[in-house]
Order: sequence, then structure tokens, then C-alpha cells
Amino acid sequence: MTESAVLDKDLITFPTGSTTPQRLDLLLRRLPVELDLIDRQGRLAWFNRGFNNGSGNGLDSGISADQSVRSGRRILSRTADQLGLPATDLFPHLDQSSLRETLADLRAGGTDTHRVQQSEDGRVICTELHALRDAEGRYLGASVCTQDVTDLRSLRGSRIPEQDEILRSGPSGLGSPDPAGAGTARTGSSTETAGAAGTRRDGEPRIEDGALVSPTGRIGIQTLYALLNALPYEIGYCDETDIFRWYTEDGHRIFLRHQSSIGQYVVDLHPPRIRGAVEALLEAFRRGIRDHFEFWIELRGRMVAITFLALHDADGQYLGCFDLTGDVTQLRSEGSET
Repeated sequence: MTESAVLDKDLITFPTGSTTPQRLDLLLRRLPVELDLIDRQGRLAWFNRGFNNGSGNGLDSGISADQSVRSGRRILSRTADQLGLPATDLFPHLDQSSLRETLADLRAGGTDTHRVQQSEDGRVICTELHALRDAEGRYLGASVCTQDVTDLRSLRGSRIPEQDEILRSGPSGLGSPDPAGAGTARTGSSTETAGAAGTRRDGEPRIEDGALVSPTGRIGIQTLYALLNALPYEIGYCDETDIFRWYTEDGHRIFLRHQSSIGQYVVDLHPPRIRGAVEALLEAFRRGIRDHFEFWIELRGRMVAITFLALHDADGQYLGCFDLTGDVTQLRSEGSET
């Protein structure tokens, strides 16, 4: 198995599956975390959302955790004008001296991960920094993952939705229901193409000289592969026909996935007790009844949060969905630094 990503025209192939630049960019923009890429020189090279909350570079204390995930608003403001600025200018809630030392430590290999969890204005903000390295161990930069984890502190027990709950109510989908979607054949033989997401528009992501380029910056494909595997959540993606196409792999997955999972009907890859809910959710996504759903379970003494998010292109066409699974046990604790 190759340890790096490969570009083939408009298809990005990872060791754990493949997808198109457009779908990958949509996924990155819908993640319920804020991602910033700090390059080798300690400067901002890329970020995953571009909403400016109008509060300068400070924390936007008026945005709830759910709004931050669903409305596209960031906890920390980011604009394209900030690309190239030093990281120490962009994270006002972190001590600049400590941030500078942490980035130097990540680069030197003294540590691979650093977490800061702070309580502020009734919210708990978690910031995680991860060293990004290629297959040979060369330093590519650092990812900074910022998220509001306040709501995680109230999770208790397990909450697995019933099928009728999923199909009965929920926010409107981003696109029009696709009457033909329910009848789409489930087969692993098809291959994603850039055309599946429609004609490329100005500002849409593109592959250029081995990097994913978008209005929010430039990130090399190998760096992107390392960044995705460094996320505090594991990701799986299925296409519009419910076929599993791609997943992240950090060596510590909660729900095991293998290369043999690629091309399989995604419902079959989930634990039996939640398969009915997953199947109903995919139907709700296709019909436009919902565009996201979250639930949680207790697993082997750990609290695991699971989020499903639908992907639609600019024309409202359903492109599939991804699931985001994370062990949030430690994130539920109050202020800490590790």
C-alpha cells in the first residue's frame, strides 16, 4: 500500500480511497471544526472556512456550537488577506510565546500533538495543534484545529435515533429532493469524476502543481493527506449511490475500516444496532429532508460522538455524505493543556 496521495487528472487517490477536489473541498468546508494550516515558516497557508464574523481576529462569543458547525461561521475570523501572516498574529486566545514554542517543538519532533482547552464567556474552546509529516518523516507544517466543545459536556448515555424520527422532521436539505435517488443502483463499479459535481465555476477548488488550490489558500496533496489523518475525528465518505469511497486512517480508528471496505454498501460497514438509523438517514439526505444529523453512543467506557453531513454542489445536486466519528471523552473535561 502506498503511503502517499496520488493525482490522476481530477481525481485524488489516497491509500484509503479516492475522491475529487470538488467533493473534498465541500467536505473540508462542512467539517464541524475550524482548520488552519501553518506552513514550515510558521505562516498561515490555508484554512477551511472563509466566513468573517465581523469581530476582527477575536472569539465570536455570540455563536453557539451548533451555529458554528451549521451556519459556516467561524469561532476565529479568517479572510484571504490573512494568508501569509504569522501564526502568532492569528490566535488571540492563545499565549503568543507559548504558541511560538509549541510550533518550534512540533517542527523539531519534540512532540506531535499539543492541546489547549479553555473556558471563556461560558464556552469551552479546544485548540489542538498537530505536526504534519510525510511518509519519510519530513516536517510539512502544522494543523490547528479549533472547536467549541461546550455541548459535549452535557452528553450522557447513548442516543441512537429511530428511523421514523430521522424521516419525520429536521431542517430542510440544501438541495431539491432527487426522486430518482432512491432507485439508484448500489454498485461499487462506478468511478467518481469531476463532472459529477457539475461544471467548474470561478473560485471552485482545483489541482495545480500538486496542490489543492481554493480561495482559502493552497495546500499540497501530501500535506492534505497528513492533515486529514491528524484530525481528532475519523472520517468516512460514501457517494450518492451509498457506496463507501474513502476514509481517514491514523492507526487508532474507533470503527475499523480497511481497503476491502472501499466499494461496499456503506450501511453494511456500521454496527448492527445503528444500521437502521444510517439507512434512514441516507434516504433523508437524498430526499432533502435533512442535511445533517448527530447522535452519540457509549462504547467500551468512552463517549463517542457521530455526525453525518450531506454534501451538495452549487446546483443542489446530492453528492453523498460523510460521517465524522470521534472519542470526545477527554474533550468533555474542563480547561486543560496537554
